[in-house]
Amino acid sequence: MEFVELNEKDFRKFLDKSPLKNFMQLPEFAHMKEINNWQSTYVGVKEKDRIEAATLLCSRKRRFGYEFYAPRGILVDYKNKELLTFFVENLKKYIRKRKGYVLRIDPYYIRVERNIDGNVVEGGVNNEEAIINLKKLGFKKSAHPEQISWSFSLDLDKNKSDDEILKEMKGNTRRDITRAIKNDLIFREIGYDEINLFKEVLDSTGDRKGFSTRNLDYFKKLYNELVPKDLAKFVVVELDIDKTLGTKEKEKKELSEKLKTTKKNTATLEDQIGKINKEIDELKELKKEKGKKIVLAADIFITYGDEVVYLYGGNDDKYMKYCGAYLTQWEMIKYGRDNGFKKHNFYGISGNLTEDDKEYGVYKFKKGFGGYVEELIGEYILPLSLIYYLHR
Repeated sequence: MEFVELNEKDFRKFLDKSPLKNFMQLPEFAHMKEINNWQSTYVGVKEKDRIEAATLLCSRKRRFGYEFYAPRGILVDYKNKELLTFFVENLKKYIRKRKGYVLRIDPYYIRVERNIDGNVVEGGVNNEEAIINLKKLGFKKSAHPEQISWSFSLDLDKNKSDDEILKEMKGNTRRDITRAIKNDLIFREIGYDEINLFKEVLDSTGDRKGFSTRNLDYFKKLYNELVPKDLAKFVVVELDIDKTLGTKEKEKKELSEKLKTTKKNTATLEDQIGKINKEIDELKELKKEKGKKIVLAADIFITYGDEVVYLYGGNDDKYMKYCGAYLTQWEMIKYGRDNGFKKHNFYGISGNLTEDDKEYGVYKFKKGFGGYVEELIGEYILPLSLIYYLHR
């Protein structure tokens, strides 16, 4: 075996075929990290000119040396002790030679298989051996991981129809998707000159939920790096008030005609017409206040490898009843199915799946679409110098 530096082209070829491939190992994300003064390179292990393991390796200058980080790496068979040991030992030498004092990794690697409720699946995938192997090589579990360790995903089946997918969802989620469709909401991709639409909604969500967001320049660079290569989609859901008013007026007319020709269920029909009248009045007032169109939700999805990943998103809570957030996920689930992706990754959830957790609502929303909880093995730190302990 031989430890080597790789060029971007050869690394990308390896990445695309790796069972551990993920968007954070993409060269485009290496370019994104340059914003925060990270420098990047690619290293790997070759056996007879065949790359057996590799990783994007990022580094940045700190006060006493360099911090090294393999985002969602390293890409290696963690149960192959010989290969893993050879790679790690050579990474140590490589990093120390470049005045590095620590290596952080957070592999895209499942710890144990879990079901929709987060319970361990009996007889399912179990990668505890990988954790044991890492610890034997000196890695320590990080108490403050940079990336999420828990997520929620839905497997995609290209042979399933819309109706079949919907039937497997929770009743409330299915109802809200149907409501969004009936409201004639518009789901569309946005262009570079519309990124501010996404940023405004995300900022509003951040203010409401108490988190800070990236600046506009970050999202512009993200767009330029990913969208032209079909690695991401920036999308919004809009309420076109005139369009929705037209639909409501048509629905009201149909119910009124039915009321004239029947003596059955008249009270129910009158109640339905009353509700539509109320909705029409609300839409007219909304148009006076906000104009013809309102952005209800704005999101970024990564479209790489085997999965569609819900990376960033937000919605305006004043218009939650229109169910824009549900339409976004539904449209991207269909997109993933129709374009050969194997998984729709709703991304981060809290590892505490009890109702008293402050983030339980996020999990409940994602759980409504069906799927399963994923727990990764987490972030590990490999101290390479006493300087590491000065930085803690």
